Amino acid sequence: MLNSFKASEQELRAQIEELQRANAELKTKYSLNEIQSLKEQYYITKQELDQAKRDMYAMKEEIHKAGFERDSHIREVAHLNEKLNDLSVNKNKAERKVEVLTEQVDKLQTNLKR
Repeated sequence: MLNSFKASEQELRAQIEELQRANAELKTKYSLNEIQSLKEQYYITKQELDQAKRDMYAMKEEIHKAGFERDSHIREVAHLNEKLNDLSVNKNKAERKVEVLTEQVDKLQTNLKR
């Protein structure tokens, strides 16, 4: 009977060792799968980051272009406002001349009637 206990004990120890080895292998395999998954996620994230950088630089360039266009439009508006002011001044001068000439014509007509 002692021999059968020893045999059972040895079998149990062998099974425990086998289970421990299998467990360690599974842990290693799981870790390798995890590492592989993390690597894939890293490369995907790196690609997304690179794309985001390219998009950012493109947007930055668009912002600079828009800034230049805005400045150009501001200069154009200032130039057009200056022209509008000149035209307004010239219009006022022309209206005064028309008034003066109208008065002169009225005087001449009055003188002619006499």
